[in-house]
Amino acid sequence: MIDAREATKANSPVMLVGPPGSGKKSIAQWIHRKSSRANQCFITIDASHIPQTRVEQELFGKSLNNQNESTHAHVTPKIQACIGGTLFIENLQCLSTKAQTELLEWIKQNQSASAEKSCRLITSVVADNNILQPNARVGQLRPDLWYAASVYRVNVPGLAQRSQDIPRLCENIVSHICATHHIRVPGITRKAMELLCDYSWPGNIGELHSVLEHAITHTDDRLIGPSDLAHLNKPQTKQSSESPDQDSDIESIEALTKTSLINALEACQGNRRRAAKRLKVSLRTIYNMINRYGLPKKQPVKRPKSPSRS
Repeated sequence: MIDAREATKANSPVMLVGPPGSGKKSIAQWIHRKSSRANQCFITIDASHIPQTRVEQELFGKSLNNQNESTHAHVTPKIQACIGGTLFIENLQCLSTKAQTELLEWIKQNQSASAEKSCRLITSVVADNNILQPNARVGQLRPDLWYAASVYRVNVPGLAQRSQDIPRLCENIVSHICATHHIRVPGITRKAMELLCDYSWPGNIGELHSVLEHAITHTDDRLIGPSDLAHLNKPQTKQSSESPDQDSDIESIEALTKTSLINALEACQGNRRRAAKRLKVSLRTIYNMINRYGLPKKQPVKRPKSPSRS
């Protein structure tokens, strides 16, 4: 979460990239709470759950197919309502082409405004965690909007790739469920926590929330044990049988990404700035990838072999 921490210190647009249910909204809220805008509003709109006409009206106060069709006078467009605060657009790739164009123009205008008269834009995209191109596996998201909205790009992996976060997530989710239902917070045994951490979680945080809610209402002694996690105890379920393939896919993507990075550095004779341009990512991303894959800080330059003399 180094990138997310860095994003709290600036007002530039942030893009959260990850699979469905990986907790992108929670991270957006965390960035807002840790930023200088923490005391201002945090407004959310999900572009995937409501019709495009309504998305356009809520964002811009008008239907982009009919410029004369506006919202009711008492409804303030979200891009105006969040001035001074943070606007979070979920599933950015679901915006219509016209809405993307309108948002791109708004971003350009918003960047030149002062902090008091602008709003912080955070967006989320459902996609793989190893995207090297703005239009790769991101639906119809236009590249120029991708670049404008991803000054800070934070990859949000699924729970299977960050099992170390599960104990903290369990604590937060259990507290929230118990506060909602006005019941006493139960404990979780060590074996139950091990079971939770070892599970592959194909449904990510949504599945974790469902499992914990069932366990809370199922336990009799206010202590969640393995017997309260029957869903996770089933041997050879369809989900568990598919997890090796899922893991191998992740490993294949990682290997492909590492190879692309090495090839780019070699082609650019170790120049990381040129390699970043070649891969169309930021220089910071290149440094992060070098650290992640344990590559040498100074990339050796491979010189072409001289032809052998006969």
